[in-house]
Amino acid sequence: MEGLPIPTFRRSMNDRRTRAWRFNLLCEIAVCCTLLAPVPLQAAVTDFSIPAGPLSDALAHFSRITGQTVLYDPRLVSGLEAPPVSGEFSREDAIAHLLQNAALVAERQGASWLIVSRRDSPPEPATGNAPSTAAGVEEVLVKGIPAAYQQSSLQKKYHSNRHQDFLQTADIQRLPAANIAEAITRSAGISVVRDRGEALFISMRGLPTQFNQVTLNGNALASSENVRTSEQYGRRFHYNLLPAELVSAVALSKSASAADTAGAIGGQINLQTHRPLEMGASGVSTRVAGSSSQLVGETSPRISVAGNWVNRDSSLGLSLITAYSQRSLRQDRVLNFRWLESQNGTLSPGGIRPTLEREESQRLGISTALQWQSGNGIALDVDLFGVKRHSDYQEFSYSADYDIDQLVPDSLQWRGDALIGGDTQTGSVQIGRESAGLTDSLYHGSVSLSRETDEWKVTGALAMSRAHSYNSDPIRRTRLRRDGDVAFQFWYPKSGEGALPTVTYHNVSLNDPEDFPGRRLEWRYINAQDGKNTLKLAASRTLDDGPLERVEFGAEWQFFSRDYQRRDRMISDGIEGAFFPDEYFLALPVDDFLHSVQAHLPAQWLVPDEERFWQLADPGYLTDTAQSSADRMNSYNVAENNRALFVRSDMRLERWRGELGLRYLQGSRHARGHWPDESMQVLPLTVTASEDRLLPSLNLSFAPARDQLLRFSAARVVNRPDLQDLAPRLTLNSGDTLTAVGGNPELKMVVGNQFDFAWEWYLPADGLFSISVFHTTLDGFIQTDTRDIDIGGQTYELTSRSNGGSARINGLEMEYRERFSQLPSPWDGLGIRANISLTDSNARYRAGDQYVEDTLADVAPRTANAGIWFESAAVTVNVDYGWRDQILKQVGSFNQATQNSEPFGNLDARISVALGRDISLFAEGSNLTGAAERESIAGGEFAGYSYYGRTFTLGVDARF
Repeated sequence: MEGLPIPTFRRSMNDRRTRAWRFNLLCEIAVCCTLLAPVPLQAAVTDFSIPAGPLSDALAHFSRITGQTVLYDPRLVSGLEAPPVSGEFSREDAIAHLLQNAALVAERQGASWLIVSRRDSPPEPATGNAPSTAAGVEEVLVKGIPAAYQQSSLQKKYHSNRHQDFLQTADIQRLPAANIAEAITRSAGISVVRDRGEALFISMRGLPTQFNQVTLNGNALASSENVRTSEQYGRRFHYNLLPAELVSAVALSKSASAADTAGAIGGQINLQTHRPLEMGASGVSTRVAGSSSQLVGETSPRISVAGNWVNRDSSLGLSLITAYSQRSLRQDRVLNFRWLESQNGTLSPGGIRPTLEREESQRLGISTALQWQSGNGIALDVDLFGVKRHSDYQEFSYSADYDIDQLVPDSLQWRGDALIGGDTQTGSVQIGRESAGLTDSLYHGSVSLSRETDEWKVTGALAMSRAHSYNSDPIRRTRLRRDGDVAFQFWYPKSGEGALPTVTYHNVSLNDPEDFPGRRLEWRYINAQDGKNTLKLAASRTLDDGPLERVEFGAEWQFFSRDYQRRDRMISDGIEGAFFPDEYFLALPVDDFLHSVQAHLPAQWLVPDEERFWQLADPGYLTDTAQSSADRMNSYNVAENNRALFVRSDMRLERWRGELGLRYLQGSRHARGHWPDESMQVLPLTVTASEDRLLPSLNLSFAPARDQLLRFSAARVVNRPDLQDLAPRLTLNSGDTLTAVGGNPELKMVVGNQFDFAWEWYLPADGLFSISVFHTTLDGFIQTDTRDIDIGGQTYELTSRSNGGSARINGLEMEYRERFSQLPSPWDGLGIRANISLTDSNARYRAGDQYVEDTLADVAPRTANAGIWFESAAVTVNVDYGWRDQILKQVGSFNQATQNSEPFGNLDARISVALGRDISLFAEGSNLTGAAERESIAGGEFAGYSYYGRTFTLGVDARF
């Protein structure tokens, strides 16, 4: 563990200012790099061979030959015929020739073409700064982004052979979004898991977050790890690392294709970064804003700069996007340490811990892309992407702990079978402080080269992705504890009553140092590195006759690795049992803790002065590079080699179209770690395993009318276990209860069968009404097991993972959006959108020798979004409310009660006012209702509370 930082030195405020200055300097450098002068090149010609036929088919043929997107309203070209185009033409002449018999014109938008009627075309040629829009297509002005680039979401959905949703730049920028997940969550069937108010993980169609797969420009994306707590997140991508400004488009695939990288059951999320030929005209756009959290009060900057250069004939382009932000966060929490369920069915709560969390973070992201398209069908894409996020984290807490068996009998209060109140004379109280420096970085690069002729297209792609998460300042916990003689009274409210538990101490003061002897100092350093290398080769052939349009086959090789190293030190000498004077303590840094909720809990308590206490620690002991037995058991390495072959074919026959494919997946892995034997000697352990699967997929679409589609899909899909669950590792946790967390290298992939049926009705003015039903079955889904094991002569409660029984998920998803273009001006800019997803699940969990029937954990039975917008030349207003129902977080097993996340809703709004053609002011508000997140157990008893308040942002958008 070379380069381990010495934990006794904390970064000062001057260090933070220096770090912020460096971030701002990088942003200024990025601005300068975007000011590139265009270099004119001679216009290229292409060899075209497009037969006469329906105009829609001819435009699709043109798109395949040129590799450029053609955007149009299907109703514009319905029933129209195109003449043949054969020979060498410029792309402008070729598409103009195709449209010569129609009252349509093609407008160039960077690397795309927008087909509009002649009456909608302006008298002068459209420029890159002011693109025109097609009739019936929603017009949204986003500075620096051509209309065609942002308006093709529904067109892409309509023309896709499978069930997909798309977000373009306009959709992403429509409402407040601290990261890209918060923009995606407004889509149908999408909900998020939040961490301290910011979206962290995405759930698709209510399924657990680990069932999704994230790619960047079609390639596997490395995953950062959680280095703030002992919990690990595995393969799940941390969306709080990725600024929304760096993403130009998102494809949400809800049905599978044989060409997809295997690993998703819930769905695939492909994030696309900005690319110059798709952005269009050369120029620079900026966004400068300041955000303030209700609980913090400080203003944090947020800056983004986007620069783009494209040569004269749009064959070569270079883009550079930078995004920098700071964030000050505060979260007020009240935690409950599990509800226990006895054999006779009664429920009793564990200890209570009120907690104040504060965090100061900075994030810098840079994305650059180079695109080149030759006149003879060769295309090159080079994408480089990097994000770094640093946080200084502080936590302040106290607790009320008691032994259920020693509560005063006459004081017990019950609500049904739940114990909700009582008195103790033998309780314990701990005060503590925790701090950590948290750094996450993600670097991703890819190169794609393709060659396309009239019949063949061959593509090769190489991508490398690296994520690194570590404690730039090790975790430091300072604990003082009064044990065994504390008298207090507690009471729990019903979760839905809005109140918090009550604790009244009788013989101690949380603000008196003489009541709290030292317990120990805890130190932890985590260093996690994740790597993904991907090589793809694919070839496709266009077929002119018969129902098969195209056949594609290819191969994919991936190498994944995760190296997780953890070191722990515990110091009790000179601490345990000692009392410390007043100067070793500070006041709580806020005076309004839990002020937003009905709470009868102490709001002020002693805060250990961290620097004074940690001067008692020996720096040499902390930074000693020798790993202890516990360190070796906590650390691991997992490497995977995955190989795949696939073949798929696009089909079209009159009103039918679709694709049929088969993917063969073969994977092997090596998991290395340490495990104790019966004598507690820690020995190295390596486990090797392999699996292979055949994964067929089918997607069909039928058009009963020109504005309607019926879709059907079926596929076999897989989901791999999380890396930390595969590792031979064992973590022995400190605390009043002896608990442990272990891995299981014998875990197998979860296998699912998916079926989906959808009806889509495309309405005028960029509208849509759709209904889809889906059914998924799971075999060997991964569940949590809890059991007692003997480790070194002590009994620990071990939590690990295993392949459980079967599960099934049924769902209904509905979406409606429409702009009321028939209303008189300016009300023709008014629109609404709404979607709802209903999910029903059932799973059979194994609990020892028995089975438990319950819903599938982490499945949201209902999610919904509703929004209204108004857009005119001067003002844009968007209001959106997202809601999810109660989620099962932990299935009741062993002696623990079932635990849930309570329903939660989030109201966001944005207003933008144009001051001119190239500048606008905007204001945003997040969580405007001030909603708090709550947890409960079965029966609705209180289990947790988190409140982070509202956030407001003011800013300006400008283009140069």
